[in-house]
Amino acid sequence: MKRHILSKHQLKTIPMAAMIDIVFLLLVFFIVTFQSQLVEAHLVVNMPTGGYGPRSPALLTLTVLPGRCLLLEREMPLDRIAAWLAQATVHAPDTTVLIKVSPEATEGELVRVLDLCTELKLTRLNLMTLKE
Repeated sequence: MKRHILSKHQLKTIPMAAMIDIVFLLLVFFIVTFQSQLVEAHLVVNMPTGGYGPRSPALLTLTVLPGRCLLLEREMPLDRIAAWLAQATVHAPDTTVLIKVSPEATEGELVRVLDLCTELKLTRLNLMTLKE
């Protein structure tokens, strides 16, 4: 059986223009159809324990808005929030604090709240931005 060895001139070329067209069409399609998802990834589910096993940790919601703070949906000054958090963490040291921050709030307000949580030695902190 005789082998055919093709020279460079006899090789068939691949149409690169068509491939480039397809690549750009796919790129445009994926860019146009892309939708960013705003994920809120904090979900607390209290399952029944049946009388045994560890209980779920407490969850406190602290909302930082421009010029004011809300603890459990009630407006309070920071010193009162500190006293309330200190008392709550004595009874439940594994308390989780969910900090919701408004996009209009300044960084200084958020830093004051985070410093407050650090002073109280709260280690379970979740940070979430509110939708506008």
